[in-house]
Amino acid sequence: MDIIAYTDGGARKDGRGAWAAILVAVNDKGKIVKRTEISAGVHETTNNLMELEAIYQAVSRIKQACRLKIVTDSQNAISWIEGSFKTRKAHIRLAVEKIKHAAEKLGVELEFEHIAGHSGIELNEYADQLCCRAIEELKVA
Repeated sequence: MDIIAYTDGGARKDGRGAWAAILVAVNDKGKIVKRTEISAGVHETTNNLMELEAIYQAVSRIKQACRLKIVTDSQNAISWIEGSFKTRKAHIRLAVEKIKHAAEKLGVELEFEHIAGHSGIELNEYADQLCCRAIEELKVA
């Protein structure tokens, strides 16, 4: 069984942000047999950290070794995790290491698919909506 995670993260100029992930388990006939939605709002964060946190949260929900396909509109997140793009920002490096460590510990093989944001892909659009809702639920600090 394959698992696909549609992830999104975002932040506002006032520092409020959120992450979201929709995980779907797909059987060998391509039918979704299980769906899990997770999201949370965070104060004092950045868009890039929330994109990475969404991926981390998806990885950390996996219960057994498998291949996990991450579908995201964040090319930066993909590039940082795959190691093709470096950053001097310690908080980004730590977030990337957290993802890699969780995947290794759980036996999760990561695969990435980059998609254009707001391009009509249903579960990606819904992940974006979950993010926006989680941000709105946070009180302005």
